[in-house]
Amino acid sequence: MKEEPPYQVGTTRYDREENIMIRVRIQGTDGKEYTTTALVDSGVSENFINKAYAEASGIPRQQKTMPKRVLTVDGREVTGGPVTHDTQIHLTINHHEEDIRLHCITIGNTLIILGLPWLKLHDPVIGWKNHTVKFHSDHCTDRCLPSSLKANTVPEEKATEQYYKKTPVEEEWEIGETDSWEVCQTVINKIKEPSRTSKKPIPRGVHRKGTNGPSAPLHSGPPYSIGRREDAPV
Repeated sequence: MKEEPPYQVGTTRYDREENIMIRVRIQGTDGKEYTTTALVDSGVSENFINKAYAEASGIPRQQKTMPKRVLTVDGREVTGGPVTHDTQIHLTINHHEEDIRLHCITIGNTLIILGLPWLKLHDPVIGWKNHTVKFHSDHCTDRCLPSSLKANTVPEEKATEQYYKKTPVEEEWEIGETDSWEVCQTVINKIKEPSRTSKKPIPRGVHRKGTNGPSAPLHSGPPYSIGRREDAPV
């Protein structure tokens, strides 16, 4: 079986001011939680956890099917030999959460290294002056942060679809040059037709609802008004 390409780590030692160290919380498959620190390093080809730290903390580990070597940039193998175990943990950085697999290696005093794959996945904004790490990528807003910072846009036709469904469409009449006179006359009659809800005048001798009855006053004169003099009581 062909050996897989080895992991690669850098050998450059940074000053304290040049390191991007972040405080993290990790939780193994056993549910136990630990607070520690992680180094963000683009010169590392994978994500690692200190082998001695994982063993001492009792973090559950899984044995690899095939050990994998870890080389420095100049081709030398790191102290501790090939990687034989890894661990699946839940990693929390403030409100940023994710599930991540870390490979167990001997890496000196550093406990966790978040390498190039982690940087490519989350694409964080790193402030080198103030040593800040901010997560604004689409991947993080969709999967790692508790609530999305993006507003979902809607196409204009979708945004107005609901309005048009609720707004009644007025009936339209169109008369073309080829329409017959009968069709035109039908349209004109429909336009001139009085509304069914229009109120008809009430005759003078008829009282509105609630005013008819034996005790209601009687009016004299013609049923409809024909003039001031004729309206006067006889």
